Order: sequence, then structure tokens, then C-alpha cells
Amino acid sequence: MYSLYQRLKELDANTFEKLCFHLLKARHPGADIRQVDGAGGDDGADSYLGNLEGGSTVWQCKSFPNGVGRKQREQIRASLNTAINKCAPKRWILCLSVDMDIKAHRWFQKLTASNHRRVEIGLWSACHIVDALIYYGSVREAFLPGATVTTAEILKIVTKTGELSDDELATLTAENVHQYIARLKERNERLNYEVVFTQDRPATRHVAPPRGLIASMARDNTVVNIYPREIDALRANPLRGQLKVKGPGAEKLRDFIRTGKPQNLKAKK
Repeated sequence: MYSLYQRLKELDANTFEKLCFHLLKARHPGADIRQVDGAGGDDGADSYLGNLEGGSTVWQCKSFPNGVGRKQREQIRASLNTAINKCAPKRWILCLSVDMDIKAHRWFQKLTASNHRRVEIGLWSACHIVDALIYYGSVREAFLPGATVTTAEILKIVTKTGELSDDELATLTAENVHQYIARLKERNERLNYEVVFTQDRPATRHVAPPRGLIASMARDNTVVNIYPREIDALRANPLRGQLKVKGPGAEKLRDFIRTGKPQNLKAKK
């Protein structure tokens, strides 16, 4: 992870702006976020969402490899004032390639407070960007290739899947999933199973459950949906299980019984 912080500091200003833009697009895929070509002046906005005549969200990127000192603070304040005067944004977010020290944080909090009537100010510094880069691997590899060794790359080496073609890898994956489903069926042959995998985002749960779905289990990027296979057998001998809940979980269970509304219960670690 340290290498990500170091590589982030080494990016030139233009590349850092583009990295931030693509991370924003990855985090907000449905939002019409746009990047500004600053060659002719950017009016304090490197990326924006909304109407530039007022009420937009503006992101201003600053690549400061040596930290945020007095000179850098002056640049930040100047960019903020330019954005307020030229774009009148509702929200202005500073993106930094480094994290601020305690003095800079105090200064930034004062800057935020002194401008709270004019604009809402946010901060997206190195720690936030690195956290996003860990999650959005495609953006990380596009801008900082080789900065980290991922679990997927380690597995590729161990299992030698990197030597397979796309079709061969797809076939192998399907065979593994079929074996997983077969193992689930061994536990209860009266049920059918559907396995959903995703990457760079949590697996999507059904907002409106499909017809016949009786249970859905999610963990990280995987969801297992369970459907009845032998309906008559299930009616004759319904599924049984034990569930112990307490505290907020007990209230959620009572609400489910009372209203039928879906509830999320967290397992005790």
C-alpha cells in the first residue's frame, strides 16, 4: 500500500487530474461528471458535475509532492476564490496527491468554516484516493501499473491461469462454479442455486425478488440465490433452521414479521 502513496506523489499535475477524474467516474458511474481542459484556464474547476453557472459540484486537483505549506495554501485559497467567483458551485472538493499535516488540517478547517456561507468545502486527499485505488483496480493499473501485487495476480501465478486463453479461463471458471453448485445441492437436493459474481463493486441484491426466490445469501462480491426444486417435497417437509438475534437485530426481525419488509441482519463476528 505504501507504494501507492509514493507513486501518487510522483504523478505530474495533468496525470493526477486525469486519475482523479476516472476514479470519480468509477465511483459514480451514473453521474455526468466532466473533465475540464485547463490549458486556457479552468476557472477553479478540474472536473465538475451540474451547471457551471451555479449550483454545481466542482473538484479541484492539486499535485503537491512536498506537502501543503504556505505557498500551497495560497494556491488552494486562490483556486477556491476563483471557483466561487466564476462558477458559484454548491460544493467545492479539493483533491490532493498527499495527506496534510496537522497544521495544514487546522488551516483547512478554518478555510472551510470561513467560507461556509458561500460554498460547502470537501477534501479528498491521498488516503481517500489510495483507498479508492485499492478498490478500483482497473483505474489503478491504468495510471499506476505494477504499484501493488493483487490477490488475483498471486492466484494467477499459483494456479497458472495466466497461461490460459479467455475461452479456456471462462470454461475453467464455469466448471468450478458447477462444482460449487453441486456441493450446495448435496446439502439439500430439493433446492436449486444461482451464483452471481462481480468485481470492483458489491454483488447486487434483488430489490424486487424474482418469482420463486426463497433466500439470498451475500458475502463480499458473491451472491447465492436459492430457489425451490422439489416444491411438493418442500411443502411436505419445509426447510427449518435456527436464528438467534438480539438488540437491534431482534427489532428488525419483529418488523419483518409484522410488515414483511426486507431486513439486513449483520452476523456477530
